[in-house]
Amino acid sequence: MGVESTSTHLHWEARFQDAYARFLTDSDFRKLVLNPSADDDMVADLSRADLDRLRAMDQGRVELFAGCLFTNRMAAIAEAFPLSFKVIGSAVPGLVRALDRRDVATDTRKYAEAVRFADFVLNGDDAHARSLPDAALGLLRYELILLNLRVRPQRPADSAIHSDDALHQALSQDCDVVPVLNRNHALLAVDYDLETLRDLDLDVTSLAAAEATMIVLLHRDENGVVHEKSLNQASAAAILMIDGTRTFRALVAAYAAWLDRASDASLEEGLKELCVNLCACGALCFEPVSAETCEHAGRPTQCRA
Repeated sequence: MGVESTSTHLHWEARFQDAYARFLTDSDFRKLVLNPSADDDMVADLSRADLDRLRAMDQGRVELFAGCLFTNRMAAIAEAFPLSFKVIGSAVPGLVRALDRRDVATDTRKYAEAVRFADFVLNGDDAHARSLPDAALGLLRYELILLNLRVRPQRPADSAIHSDDALHQALSQDCDVVPVLNRNHALLAVDYDLETLRDLDLDVTSLAAAEATMIVLLHRDENGVVHEKSLNQASAAAILMIDGTRTFRALVAAYAAWLDRASDASLEEGLKELCVNLCACGALCFEPVSAETCEHAGRPTQCRA
């Protein structure tokens, strides 16, 4: 067999395997292929030989395998997004089938399956997904971010200092620094009481709605553990002003402007305490503004958060 013939054969075989994957995951496509009255030329541009191969398969085994794939898909979603599954679990089967009709999975690992589902629900135009409550979509977005922090971390900062003692010392000596947030962090709002929801059984999720929006800071430490910290609106606003370029003194000024009040010692002390606490839990590092600050701080270990 020549090179050109081999290449052509591989092309047709690859196309058949794509059709076979869709045959297993898309029940509507499977019915179309198996319908003897269907116009074969209109079935996914498949050749007569491809259709004959699909129709010649043991359809009982196909249905069994298709059911296993669907169950595995549901299990991957439930494992990756347990809280969302509690809230929208009854809608998930229909959403998975709608996704399979739209797109054939090319990566069937659990993480890829879960991310594919979340992207379809959060960013697609499916009518069933758009009908989900905003609170449920926000919860799914929270769990997707949590999953990404666990399995797809960003590279750590190379030069920032990670020591709450050193930061406290620098700030107490009135040495200016640049607060730097852990690159592996996210600040988001969730309209569910997460702790209550985690403790609830599947049949009582209606009790889980929070009385007010919760603001949550997620951050991944150097050991790969993702930590969660609940914040009030004021603390969240201050954290949003930490952009890696603004010095602590500039942060105080910006925060005072946001509050529409004069900067004073009380405000500054409150921000010092917030920054030191964030540094202690691994959510924040800092860069010295000058060598003098570095000497005061003792320049301890580099930030690996």
